[in-house]
Amino acid sequence: MIWFVRYTFTYPLNVENPRQSLIDALHSNELEYSKSGTQFKIKRKLGLFFRNSWNPIFVGDFEYKAGRSHLCGYFRVHWYTLIFSAVFLGALLFELIATFFQPEIRSGYTLGWKAESIKSTLTFIAAFFGVTFVGWLFGLSSARRIIAAIRESTAG
Repeated sequence: MIWFVRYTFTYPLNVENPRQSLIDALHSNELEYSKSGTQFKIKRKLGLFFRNSWNPIFVGDFEYKAGRSHLCGYFRVHWYTLIFSAVFLGALLFELIATFFQPEIRSGYTLGWKAESIKSTLTFIAAFFGVTFVGWLFGLSSARRIIAAIRESTAG
């Protein structure tokens, strides 16, 4: 599962109502969904006390091409998580760039402050990517479950 990469699932001709087939498969796999028009948002509800901000959400639309129905969509994370991550990473990169343009010797600072500041900021950036990667890994089981349910609905 890769975020923001488009997936296409083709329904066979013998499936009369692909939307209902998808809904039945989602119910049997205990997945949550919401729909508006032709768009479906599918996610896996986690346990009572467990939360994962990087839990994937599949967003797809039904399209009718060449006499067949297709569910085309992509995985994404919650918008708040995406916005928070972008702002946090942007602030860290801004701090890193601002430190590069500061003089090495400044009054009130000890010698070597610039290298320590850069090292500290790079450590935070590495931690940011580490937490994001771990969240993505924990979300893989949810993504696999969503894909399995969609494939079950296309089995006809």
